[in-house]
Amino acid sequence: MNTTNSDRKKTENQIRAAGKDFSRAHGIDPKKSVLIGGAAMYVHGLRDDINDVDFLNPDLPDFTKSVHRGFELDAGPGSHMPGRAGESVKIRGMQVQSLPGLLDFYQSLNRPKDQPRIARLKEVLKQASVLDSDMLHFFGDELLGR
Repeated sequence: MNTTNSDRKKTENQIRAAGKDFSRAHGIDPKKSVLIGGAAMYVHGLRDDINDVDFLNPDLPDFTKSVHRGFELDAGPGSHMPGRAGESVKIRGMQVQSLPGLLDFYQSLNRPKDQPRIARLKEVLKQASVLDSDMLHFFGDELLGR
């Protein structure tokens, strides 16, 4: 399935709205929420579909599930995330698990269904590392502020 930018924007808006509904229903601050797993990969552009929305919010006392706006939302406090799995970045106004965080998260789960995701994340991070070193080499001292 090919997802257009318009489809992706619409889905991301639906995710935001579902997250706000969840936050109101559970009395938590939506600004503290971080999308993780498949939803984070979707926002990073590494997936073209989304099955459910997983996120962390430290205001939650325990893991909980509910359905809002057609999405199953699975959420937890995120207090025991391995390695860099708790790291996040802001993308189009949403806090989203970072790429290294996603890799640590999926490697800790290490389920058979996660192996393609792990391989893809390793590939993307390797490419990003090469691009970063190429940019550093190209811009050199200017990039370093010398």
